[in-house]
Amino acid sequence: MDFKEFALDNGQRIRLATVTGTVVSAKTSRSVTVTQGDPLVLSKDVALPGSITTTVRTRQGLWLQDDRGQERFYKLGGFELPAREGHSVSIVFGAPADSFDASIFGAMNHTSGDAVCDVMVLGTALRAWRFQIGTVSSFLMWTLLPALVIGLLVLIGAGGKFDQRLGYAVLSAIACVIAGPILWMLVGFNLGPGSRMNKLASQINQLGKTALAEAGGQVT
Repeated sequence: MDFKEFALDNGQRIRLATVTGTVVSAKTSRSVTVTQGDPLVLSKDVALPGSITTTVRTRQGLWLQDDRGQERFYKLGGFELPAREGHSVSIVFGAPADSFDASIFGAMNHTSGDAVCDVMVLGTALRAWRFQIGTVSSFLMWTLLPALVIGLLVLIGAGGKFDQRLGYAVLSAIACVIAGPILWMLVGFNLGPGSRMNKLASQINQLGKTALAEAGGQVT
């Protein structure tokens, strides 16, 4: 595969590549996983059952034949592309600029016009992309900074002797350190790193769609 390098809005660079072929065979499988959360114990005699979550995982495999007659199997994980024998299909691969261990995150059926492109389907595999979205700085800002500020305010504003005020300040700071991560997970991450990740994902998806369209000789 021939990779092309692209620069993202945050300065990071990624590589994309596409393959195009005619579908020889298409197979799709689905698995269903049902999990139940921990029960909520109200008393020794009363407990509410945990919530039940159902997860459906889709796996699709495509045998593609290129213009030289060679056939190769591609596994699409996390998404499904409507396709059948004889359709012309392109698949897009992505990877960080310093890696050639690329993953499939999108495909386009040039015969039917269907297209799927979402880098978020890679799930935990995206950790290898090492996106610079300010996760650490955001976490520290929502945890340690409030603890420091509130601790100082309590130390200055509380009444009593210095050692008493110091004790109140330490307890207040500890409370902030405990509550900060929870608040960060509920609010801070979505406002900061989560929002930046969504913007980068949207940019990568657009680059992927453009690459897929160009592979099929189409114009976006």
